[in-house]
Amino acid sequence: MRDEYDFSNDKLANEVPHLTQLQAENIGKSRITLFWMMILWLLFVSGPSKVVRPIKH
Repeated sequence: MRDEYDFSNDKLANEVPHLTQLQAENIGKSRITLFWMMILWLLFVSGPSKVVRPIKH
């Protein structure tokens, strides 16, 4: 493996003060973002007609 891809000596996010503060500020927001990203991905991959049910009159 290349040396530039070796992350064995890196720190975890909770060991870096700035990243710890960012994580504390964003509690609960990541799930909403992931939910919307999943919906947008489904719309992109399968097209809107397969994700959104058509209205029957």
